[in-house]
Amino acid sequence: ALTRRTGDVIIEEASFGDLRLDLATHDLSCHERSVHLSGKEFEVLRMLMSSTARVVSKQDLLTRVWGTDGDTSEETTTSAPLFETEPGVEYPIITDDLYMDENIRIEIKKLRRYDSNLYVADILIKDPAYLKTALAQDTFGLNIKEKTSDTAKRVGAILAVNGDFYGANESGYVIRNGVLYRDTMRPSNDSDSDLSYFDDLAIMWDGTFVTFDEKDYTAQEVLNKGAKHVLTFGPTLVKNGEIAVDEDTEVGLAFTGQNNPRCAIGQVSEGHYLIIVVDGRCDESPGTSLWELADVFCELGARTAYNLDGGGSATMIFNGKLINTPYTNWNK
Repeated sequence: ALTRRTGDVIIEEASFGDLRLDLATHDLSCHERSVHLSGKEFEVLRMLMSSTARVVSKQDLLTRVWGTDGDTSEETTTSAPLFETEPGVEYPIITDDLYMDENIRIEIKKLRRYDSNLYVADILIKDPAYLKTALAQDTFGLNIKEKTSDTAKRVGAILAVNGDFYGANESGYVIRNGVLYRDTMRPSNDSDSDLSYFDDLAIMWDGTFVTFDEKDYTAQEVLNKGAKHVLTFGPTLVKNGEIAVDEDTEVGLAFTGQNNPRCAIGQVSEGHYLIIVVDGRCDESPGTSLWELADVFCELGARTAYNLDGGGSATMIFNGKLINTPYTNWNK
């Protein structure tokens, strides 16, 4: 099975010793033939080739790689097609609340929950390679700013939201698009820090979400385990389909108690993701607590959900337009 992909025969018989996997280009070669692997194929095959342990399922593979410390959602696969295109229809389809082509389907929905306005991006992608991150001004460093709308335009993003706020800190792992930028650990859980008690989110090359504590792994180990992106904010809102925060859990940097503007990302199943942005700090929409936000993710079927930088930074851009109403006058 490893010698064939989408009908391309590399060679009729081959052993692992004959296979070569290029970690930079994701090309799998055997003798003089080669194929380019998708993100999912690359991630799984890389793990198999680097381990002699017998793996019986994707979940078993993730468990062997991460052990029992990381949260690898137990139900993140699906056998049914994510979505189907119709013959005779010209793609992409682009409206105020829908983008759809042969590989991507994103629908924007506005919900009213907990007396606040929530904007939900329901995302279906047939290849996890479409899930990308970007740096402000395409530059890594401290206090470098760029509006979400400008970043989205610069990189050609269909959908864009703010991420963590790594640029305001000198610690916390930073991995973007497979590149390790910072390996300094965040403060330990017993230190006096606003962010010391939250874990990280690793988005694997195959699109799987894994949350982990930096004290359990070095940044290089996380990269070696197959992380494509690591976001450092938190906390984990939903774990294995269950709310993972208490009703009084709050980010240390929050300015207005438990009801705040929010931004968070979640995974429902393989190729199915949710991004939620919540308006806050106004009479029309005071915002939600972390527990309330986690409750909405569970309502929508998320198996894993992770809190990103909210407050005045909570911004959603879709097809070049600002979808929500940020608290600040400009969107970071």
